[in-house]
Amino acid sequence: MSGSSEERVGYITRVQSFSACHRLHSVHLSDEENKRVYGKCDNPNGHGHNYKVEVTVRGKIDRLTGMVMNLTDLKRCIEDVIMTPLDHKNLDQDVPYFSNVVRKRLRLHLGPHGEGSTSKPSARDQNTRDGQEHRRLQRRVE
Repeated sequence: MSGSSEERVGYITRVQSFSACHRLHSVHLSDEENKRVYGKCDNPNGHGHNYKVEVTVRGKIDRLTGMVMNLTDLKRCIEDVIMTPLDHKNLDQDVPYFSNVVRKRLRLHLGPHGEGSTSKPSARDQNTRDGQEHRRLQRRVE
């Protein structure tokens, strides 16, 4: 296999956590309807969550380093794209991307340059453990 010219592909995943708050409230509903639909989550001051972030990078394994990506570079990307904009923030007020999104559960996909798009939650996202909600934010670089 030492003479093989086949390029190998690998994955590197890093898991981190952050905390943020938000409010479940729709401008399309009256205050009474919002309270009925969202209950205590419609609190004007918001409510907080601990979010789990799983970042996976797929790429060619460098022949010299044996790495898909330098872990230090991956940590810096996560800090710049996810942690700095979202950690200890009010998602509704501090993050323009979320300003008009009512979320019960949300999965955010960040593209190679940090642009986001939302999608319906997967069954895994809908699982809760000990009453604590987990959110997944994924950054895929291909």
